[in-house]
Amino acid sequence: MNEFDDLDIAEIRAHQFTGLPPEPGAVVVGLARGIGRIWMREFGVYGCHCVNESLPLLQMIHLIRGEISDSLTIFQGCYHKGVGASAGSHDKGGPVDIGQFQDHHLQTQREFGWGSQHRTRAQGFSGDHNHMFPIGCTHGSPLAMSQQRAWQNGRNGLMSNGPITGPGPKGKDTPHWKEGVREMEKEIMSFKDDVTKAVADEVIKRVGAAVWGADVIPNTFSGNAANKTVPPSYALQVLGTRTNDVGKQVLGRDYIPAPDSSDANNPTWALATYERNTFLKVAALSAKVDAILAKLNQA
Repeated sequence: MNEFDDLDIAEIRAHQFTGLPPEPGAVVVGLARGIGRIWMREFGVYGCHCVNESLPLLQMIHLIRGEISDSLTIFQGCYHKGVGASAGSHDKGGPVDIGQFQDHHLQTQREFGWGSQHRTRAQGFSGDHNHMFPIGCTHGSPLAMSQQRAWQNGRNGLMSNGPITGPGPKGKDTPHWKEGVREMEKEIMSFKDDVTKAVADEVIKRVGAAVWGADVIPNTFSGNAANKTVPPSYALQVLGTRTNDVGKQVLGRDYIPAPDSSDANNPTWALATYERNTFLKVAALSAKVDAILAKLNQA
């Protein structure tokens, strides 16, 4: 006996995938939203508030983690009655069927508040798929809510009442979908910050190289007439060297009249020498003044 023998036949019929519904018109979308059915144009299905808020973020998380290359494969959304079904789990809000059902997909989905389970052909379904619903969603059909209660008890939601298979978290360890949304937003924002920094660093690196290496400054720095322009990095380097040389030349230029003109062999001094001599004389005079003031205070 396999799970197909005990599975609710309405649930099997609800998963006879016949393709996504055509996009409804604006009036229909507006009326549907008024009763809680939100047309999710990105996915081509209806969803309840919980699915509408969480599923787009989940897709982004899968992309960030490299678990999908483009987008989730949607087989069936909410408010979708299967062929001949009268009590399927998709009749109202909550459940969504997608094509990503490998363990790393289930791990991520469960981590962020989705009760995701791999449904198989061996269980009686028309094709392997991931039957998933936001944990804590209250918009589901009676069967969907029953499956959610089964999940909380660690069971697979099929009539055979088998255990949940695949990676954790599962059962009561799975977070509420609202908590999952908060955690996904944090991870997405962190990823955006990392990307922004990486892009900024690369832009600065490339722009810096392009600007400082651009051969655009008129060449007044060398005698090479054939070299009409030089890059800013070279121009600044030459200017720095020349500025340093100018300073040395000014301070070391021997053109100030010597304070003692009696020395015929040294009629002029360099500015640096003159400043040092002046400083020493001022210091000596200051010491004499301090000594005189000390004697006057003793009188």
